[in-house]
Amino acid sequence: YLDTNPDVKEANINPLIHYINHGYKEGRKPNNTYEIVDTDYTTIKQSKLFDHKYYLTNYPDVRHAYIDPLLHFVTDGWIEGKNPSQLFNTCFYLDTNPDVKEANINPLIHYIIHGYKEGRKPNNTYQTVAAQQKNSLSLIKIVQSLKLLSAKNLIKGILHLEQHGFLSLLMKIKAISANNIKPIEDDQPNNQIVILGRSNYPSLEDFDEQVTKYDIKVSVIIPTKNAGDDFENLLKLLINQKGIMEIEIVIVDSGSTDNTIEIAKLFNAKIVTILPEEFSHAYSRNVGAENASGDYILLVVQDALPPNETWLYELITVLRANDVSVVSCAELPREDADLFYRVICWNHYQFLDVNKQDRIFKLPVHSNYLTLRKNGQISDLACLIPRDNLIKYKYRLKYAEDLDLGIRLIQDGHKIAFLSSIRIIHSHNRPASYFLKRGYVDNLFLFDMFSDYPIPSISFSQLIPDIVFTCGFLIEQLNQQQSSLSSAGDIQALKKQMRSIFNTSNNYKPPADVLGLRSSYFDAEFFPYLNEIITIFPELSFDKQIHSQLIDSLWDYLMIMFNYLNIIYEKCDETLIVEVMQCVHKQLAQLIGAHLAYCYISSANGDKEKFEKANVHLKSGV
Repeated sequence: YLDTNPDVKEANINPLIHYINHGYKEGRKPNNTYEIVDTDYTTIKQSKLFDHKYYLTNYPDVRHAYIDPLLHFVTDGWIEGKNPSQLFNTCFYLDTNPDVKEANINPLIHYIIHGYKEGRKPNNTYQTVAAQQKNSLSLIKIVQSLKLLSAKNLIKGILHLEQHGFLSLLMKIKAISANNIKPIEDDQPNNQIVILGRSNYPSLEDFDEQVTKYDIKVSVIIPTKNAGDDFENLLKLLINQKGIMEIEIVIVDSGSTDNTIEIAKLFNAKIVTILPEEFSHAYSRNVGAENASGDYILLVVQDALPPNETWLYELITVLRANDVSVVSCAELPREDADLFYRVICWNHYQFLDVNKQDRIFKLPVHSNYLTLRKNGQISDLACLIPRDNLIKYKYRLKYAEDLDLGIRLIQDGHKIAFLSSIRIIHSHNRPASYFLKRGYVDNLFLFDMFSDYPIPSISFSQLIPDIVFTCGFLIEQLNQQQSSLSSAGDIQALKKQMRSIFNTSNNYKPPADVLGLRSSYFDAEFFPYLNEIITIFPELSFDKQIHSQLIDSLWDYLMIMFNYLNIIYEKCDETLIVEVMQCVHKQLAQLIGAHLAYCYISSANGDKEKFEKANVHLKSGV
């Protein structure tokens, strides 16, 4: 910019500032590839082979960056292997056309100008667009006069880049395109998982005309209680799902006092009511299945949203085409999801090996608590199953009922699919007290379910002083140095600073009034739980140095958090530091809950009796 604009160079002003204030209005080029980008942008736009909705739905990094999706594809997306639509598979086209790959040109541009005429396939399930989409492609024209993008969008992109860094715009957590899936079965070779013959239509508007509807009825079961603002949107999206002959909505309500029932009636839903005290995740879904009349049952939660109108069709296609008995999909956190929720989702899908691929699970050759948890995973956030299967197997447990069902299915020889390429929008921003209870209940359940689930040997007399010590350390040491963390600059520097702070825990001694310490990162309900636990054993003392097992466990978790941050963020700012602090405190709460469960399981009957009241409180409402 400086070399091609000597007036700016001579004025000795920031070239980016000049471009934002003057240059873009005057038509000055921001870089030496501007005309190429402009031409490619125009060519693709005129071809109608770029689907904005598809691109934003499947690539949340672009959606969250608030930039023009087509511009992103032209400049970066094709290089990252992103697909411009359901029609075109970028990686497939490059892999099957080495001449295009060697030329290092945008594969979609090549396809538009040359490929479709030459009969090259845009994806691995397509019988040549030239044969099937003559009408849409014969009208392709290259128009070079279209402006690249609005000044408003360009400035947004530049300012976001300046504030948050390049990697924030190009989040590397991507949904893998539906035409490039590599499912894995334990002890089996890779096989292509059939998602959907989506190549037969260039846009959503043509979907109903160009695909054969499934002549089936799907019953959607939604347990509800005060479903909230998005409930109407959920029902609209479900009723308007394409490619299904009939969709039935079944609401199992356990005492709503808002307008949940009224909204359900507007959509002609079948409404089944149960008493609040009758509710469990298993019972409500079983009741729904008994009142459903569909060939298939789709189980969803009241606060989730399908990402598009072909979502259910795609789930049905996977179920029918892959010899599986149930299909679940991963969740895509909402835009307001906090860092802790995003990290635990990411880490869970890493464990399942579905962050970058769809999987078909079956009974592992060697069954243990790890392999069964992994291979038996289905998710009630969004779960499609033939009605006959659900009626036969039913849900059984009050907690983790979906995992229990999945394990029983694979133990009986069934296969189950878990999808990453197809997701449902869902997340929660919950306080530390919730994760205290969740960590407790999770580990009690896993111990009951798996005979080989490992329980560390730890007693209440060891753990409770450690809880007080670690909470005090976070409040007095880590929180007090929050402002210095904001100057870290990047993720590696932040990690180094936090490691230095954690290293000082060996010299930390809690104050005499440690029970009076408070932090805004722990919610108001957290401290009553903590005080109840501490006062169960009044003989314990807390004002001494210890080697904290919780500190060590917390740091192990933070390594997972930093792995995630390294993928997503390039720079640190005050907003991110606040999210990191919230994340640290919520993870400590979850670790405390888990360790309390270990103590309860392994303790003598006398200590169990002392802890019983707290045990009941910690298990309630999760």
